[in-house]
Amino acid sequence: MFTIDANNIQESYMHKIIALVFFMMLMKIDAQTGVAPTGSGTTASPYLVTSWQNLFWISQNPTKWDKHFVQTVDIDFSIATPSIDTWDNGNGWAPIGRDGTAFSGSYDGGNHTIYGLYINRSSDEVGLFGNNSYSSSVKDLRIIDFSITGRQRIGGMVGLLNYGNIINCYASGDVVGDGIIGCLVGGNRGVISNCYSTGSIVGDDAGGLVGFNAPDGVIRNCSTDINISGQLSGGGLVGTNYGLIDKCQASGQVNVDDLSGGLVGFNANGGIITSSMSSALVISIQNGGGLV
Repeated sequence: MFTIDANNIQESYMHKIIALVFFMMLMKIDAQTGVAPTGSGTTASPYLVTSWQNLFWISQNPTKWDKHFVQTVDIDFSIATPSIDTWDNGNGWAPIGRDGTAFSGSYDGGNHTIYGLYINRSSDEVGLFGNNSYSSSVKDLRIIDFSITGRQRIGGMVGLLNYGNIINCYASGDVVGDGIIGCLVGGNRGVISNCYSTGSIVGDDAGGLVGFNAPDGVIRNCSTDINISGQLSGGGLVGTNYGLIDKCQASGQVNVDDLSGGLVGFNANGGIITSSMSSALVISIQNGGGLV
């Protein structure tokens, strides 16, 4: 015959409850939280982005990706809690414009900076913005000290620019991927003007500013100072160019086995380059050129 000690059972139950509450508190502390920015997202009353929590909120709300945003302060992801490299099971930042919904609004950086963006994803169209559509605009924004890894169409600012505009922006950081990689933009079908990039790029179809410039892509008044390494098609400004490059320059180093150029790795049929120059060091096994 045995006896049941009700006091012991109650005490054990209370210990479990306390442990569960403590665990839930820890989970709350360790989970990043999005905070809606002030404003209504219109041109007259844009959303005002003042923190990494505001940016995270934008990334988690696809229904807002056609709205208008203005950044009013510098934003530093290195102070995010928890650390950004732990977000989404170690994948880091989830790009604005993904999963079939493009970013079609406008983002005015207000000449402010975003620091410490981290992405490590085995997916395409990766950057602060993943896929930007024809009506999108990003201007007056600096993004520096980023570390981005993806697969195809990878860029520090935008993975794939589809007929949108990027104006007066600066990107500085490290980008690694399989192909179509740029420090600023991975694949471009839009207009990029007055932009500058520095950093390190590893992959194929890799460019210091843009990985792949499509036939309708335009790049004007842009410059780079970048180190690029890969096996195929790397250029100090653009990896592969089918579009227009005008009044641009590149410096740094391009170390690509085949199709390596100081400005453009491979200038394809229809690609136009005007009033541009390169002072980049070019290292190549074959098909290397100081400009193309």
